[in-house]
This record gives sequence, C-alpha cells and structure tokens, in this order.
Amino acid sequence: GATENYNLPNTQGSSQQQQSRNQASRKCCGCPTCSEIFNYDGRLLRAIILIVILSNVPFGNFILYPFTLFSTWIHEMCHGMSALMMGGKIISLNVYSNGSGLAKYQILNTTSKYQLAFITSAGYCGTAVIGGIMLLFRRSKRAPRIGLCLIGILILTSTALLVRNTFGFSTLIPMGVLLIALGWKLPQSVVGDFYALLAATCCLNAILSVQVLYAIKSQEIGGQKVQSDATAMVDIIGFTSWFWATIWLGIAIASNVIGFMGVYCCDSRPRALNMSQAAEVDDENADLTSFSIEIS
Repeated sequence: GATENYNLPNTQGSSQQQQSRNQASRKCCGCPTCSEIFNYDGRLLRAIILIVILSNVPFGNFILYPFTLFSTWIHEMCHGMSALMMGGKIISLNVYSNGSGLAKYQILNTTSKYQLAFITSAGYCGTAVIGGIMLLFRRSKRAPRIGLCLIGILILTSTALLVRNTFGFSTLIPMGVLLIALGWKLPQSVVGDFYALLAATCCLNAILSVQVLYAIKSQEIGGQKVQSDATAMVDIIGFTSWFWATIWLGIAIASNVIGFMGVYCCDSRPRALNMSQAAEVDDENADLTSFSIEIS
C-alpha cells in the first residue's frame, strides 16, 4: 500500500483572517478605540487636562486669558472677512480687556438680508469652524509650526491695518510676535503641544461663548451699547435669540466632533496599527492542515 499526504487550507484560519480584516477596516473609519486615543492623541489629552486644571485653580484663568483674546480676535475677524466677501469694507476691529470685541464694517445698499445674516452669523460659526480645522492638523509634524507662524503674521497684519484701540494694540502685537517666535524656535514636540492647546481653547471658547446669548440681548462694548449677534439675527431674519444661539451651539459642537474624529479617518497611523494586527493573525493562520490516506 501507499500513503499519500494532502495539505488543505485551514478554513477556520481563513474565517478568522477575514474577520480580522473586517475589524481592522471598521476601526480605520469608525470610532477610535481608547488605546488609539492614548497612543496617538497625547497632545490633545495634555491640552484638555491643562485647561481643566487651569480653569479650577487660583490664577488659572489669568493664564488662559490670552487664549480668550485670541478667540475674540478670530470672532471679529470672521465678521470682517465675511463683510468683505459680501462686497463690504472693514472700518475697524477692536479687542477689549473684558474679552469682548467689536468689528465695524460698511456694507452695500444692495446687500440682502441673507447676506447680512451671513455676516452676523460668521462670528460664532467662523470661530467654531476655524477651531475644528485647527484640530484636524493637531497631529501633523509640520502644520503646528506653520500654523503658529501664519496665525502670528495674520494677527500682526490685522492689527496694523484694522485695530484702532490702545488695548488691542498692546495685546495683539505681542501675541502675534510671540506666536511667530514660538512657531519658529520651539522644539517639535513642544510646538505641537502648544498648537493643540491653542486649538483646544479656541474650540472650547466657540462653545462656551454662545451661552451668554441665552442671557443677554445687548452689552456695552468699547463705551457703546451693542446688541448681541443673536438679537441682530432676530431683527434680520426673525425667530428668537434662543433659536439662533442653539443653532450656533450645534454648529460649534459639530465642528469640534469633526475636528476630533476627522484625524482618525485620514491618519495612517491607527490604520497601520490595525492592519499590522490583522497581518499577525494572517501569519498565525497561515498553517496548513495535513492528513494522510493509506491506499492498499
């Protein structure tokens, strides 16, 4: 008699291999795992922890104060830039010591109410969107350094061209110079952490600043009484100030979620981790099952 050996694929291993590939695929485009967040989002986690600590200790808000002014500058710049987009002109852009700001602009007589609504909404919506965009680049190697330098240049340029109050000059010019210096000179790891802190505070302010719209209809800014953006929207479009505040709050939350989750859909590192895990399973299941038949 003769004995012949046959090698057949391990179907159980193939099933496990396919299951592993499917899990890896889902992880690439789905919600990040806790392990991925801790391994690859250390910058953002450190920024959030620092913000929480500073918000609850004496003099902590004093350290966060420049970040509040930065968000105010973004808010007013968004008003001004949206006015330019609608064919208008920026007259001035001022930032005040209480964290408020005021952008003055001229618009054409032919500007429709919807264009005016776009300009009015741009402050809160623009701050939220910019914060979300900054979050998208928090784990990049080059973007934090380039971003800090570019933001610093924009602050200095806008201050020279548009700012008309003493406090604005005395705070925005040092801020712009400092951001350029930090982006230029800081080590790679430190500049990334500072950029993440700047992005996180911008996103947080985009959410928290909306809450004041539920309580006030106007406030004194720069010695003059100015109605809130939500109240202005009521005059332009209608509904209530609560309605517009809720809409802007939703946009702020959505921008933050997209900024946080977008990295996990585009970044190759979590994907590489998951696919390497799948490859290990492939290797483990690559063995063949052998059996023999005796022929007499």
